Amino acid sequence: MNANIFPSKFINSKWSRFAASGNITTPYINNLDLKSKKIFCIGSCFAEEIRLALEKQNIEVYPNFSNIKADSQLCRLDELPERHHMNYYNVYSIERELKKASSLNHEDTASNLWCLENLTYKAGWRIAKRIKENNDKPLYLDPYRRLCFSSSLDYFVDLVESVDNAFQEAFQVSNLFVITLGMSEVFIDRETKIPLNQLPATAPHFPPGREPLFQCLTEEKVYQSLKNIHQLITNKHTPAKLLITVSPVPLNRTFRKNMDVVSANAFSKAVNLSAVSRLLQENHANVHYFPSYEFVSLPDQTNFMEDFQHVNRAKVENIIESFLEASSL
Repeated sequence: MNANIFPSKFINSKWSRFAASGNITTPYINNLDLKSKKIFCIGSCFAEEIRLALEKQNIEVYPNFSNIKADSQLCRLDELPERHHMNYYNVYSIERELKKASSLNHEDTASNLWCLENLTYKAGWRIAKRIKENNDKPLYLDPYRRLCFSSSLDYFVDLVESVDNAFQEAFQVSNLFVITLGMSEVFIDRETKIPLNQLPATAPHFPPGREPLFQCLTEEKVYQSLKNIHQLITNKHTPAKLLITVSPVPLNRTFRKNMDVVSANAFSKAVNLSAVSRLLQENHANVHYFPSYEFVSLPDQTNFMEDFQHVNRAKVENIIESFLEASSL
């Protein structure tokens, strides 16, 4: 079945109607003229794809990283300047970036960097995790962003602050915030308790006492983080809307113990979807949801009977056979 996302005043409540039409209905969003909006887009690679699609429609998208010139001979700054996007994989990292962007007080950049004496950066290295050679400078890492490191402290501090400024400007001018939620697996800085964007690429090399703590976010924690994000956007001087979507991109890997990545991915998406559902039930006028995850991740219809609702018996028998085989070990 080829599905479509169909805006409607009459939201479909029956699966049989979806099976007949292929339409996933979504409410009209009043006064959402995208071409007149300045859109802040943040999240993982799916957020980047949204950004690219919007820009293809000549829609203004932020943050604007075009003036940031990261010299690959000196550092790596995510995928800048080749790609004008920085990935954020969990809601905690998105919340932290928006908190920083909304504040007029800059953090002490240098104090937030990790210094790794046994590592260095070499031009052309995709991930700087080789043992330092003689007379090499130590590696400085921004652990709260993705793949951001350098061997030149002063140069790197200036570069990180230029990224901070781009986010701050974007926060001030944007009137629509699009966030994509990716995963619920997070790592926390053991010392500062600040969430990391991901497990640093330098693993297993960390500063003493800074080994990341692994967590699987609960629905409550994701919900509270979304509440904080909504409050930041609502408190803006200029009115803004929040559009949330859950990324259909699966986990590349899981850090859970004794759980397959497919199951971990399902749990991760379910936690995010459930948290978004709670926020939507509060009926905030400036919060909206778009069913990207549902649109891409529809189940294989060949597994169902002709009503597209009941699982066909051959598939059920295959499931039970697999279960019996696994449980007999």
